Amino acid sequence: MTRLRATLSTSPVDKAIADKVSDAQRSLQAALRLCDSRRETDPLVRRRMAATRRDIEQALGAMSSVRRVTPLFDQTDPDLTDVPSPPPRRKPEPPATAPSPEE
Repeated sequence: MTRLRATLSTSPVDKAIADKVSDAQRSLQAALRLCDSRRETDPLVRRRMAATRRDIEQALGAMSSVRRVTPLFDQTDPDLTDVPSPPPRRKPEPPATAPSPEE
């Protein structure tokens, strides 16, 4: 997802951050696969491996919640900014009727 965000971002800072976060996520996923591939028989080593796995998963969670530097939408777009809306339109008054000639 961060690679898509880096591709679609208009800010060079956001692109650079997203690229680095993406690299870090891939590295953490590789470390997680390494933990999964090791099958230890010693209970102490298994416990430490499980703790390491939890730490890596926690780091992956933190990587997925990195925020943007620039806003998600164009703040100069008048359709998306908080401009006061015009007052509601009022119904026009009916035209005054002319007095009848009998009066």
